[in-house]
Amino acid sequence: MSSNLTKVAEISKPHGVRGLVQLKLFIDLEYFLSLEQFYLDNSLPIEVSYKFSKKNHPIFQISGINTRTDAEKQSKKSILAPCNPRETCEPDEFLYSDLIGSKVLLKDQAIGSVKMLYNAGAHEIIVIQEDTTNKLFDVPFTAAHFPVINVHEKSIVLSEDAYSLFSTLND
Repeated sequence: MSSNLTKVAEISKPHGVRGLVQLKLFIDLEYFLSLEQFYLDNSLPIEVSYKFSKKNHPIFQISGINTRTDAEKQSKKSILAPCNPRETCEPDEFLYSDLIGSKVLLKDQAIGSVKMLYNAGAHEIIVIQEDTTNKLFDVPFTAAHFPVINVHEKSIVLSEDAYSLFSTLND
């Protein structure tokens, strides 16, 4: 097994009674389908077959999962693959894994870190946790709000305007 594995999906929930599962993909579906090797929770090699999408959720068959009960037991388990999804990104595209845990800088001062990201429909939202208060606040992920992103140093710069507006919305 390759030691350079990337989490590419997570088993979300069962679909039907014959062991099909819905996957939460962490990479583009097309890129996922181009991969040839998969592992369940960093140990067991598995075969993954795309079946169809329902309401924009991809449904798959995974070897060894033959019933709904099997699928329920595997819920929330990671699917890993030997790949580097960063290779498929354009210079102005970022993976969630590029950003989660990054230091958030205001001017040159660290104020917190990226706790998580989620999609709000029109764009992604970055959830920032402040270092001093542990308070969380959401900021739309736009170039205006985050003018500098350095994935190699795991740091992003938050604009002063965005900080002033979004850090105080829930006060």
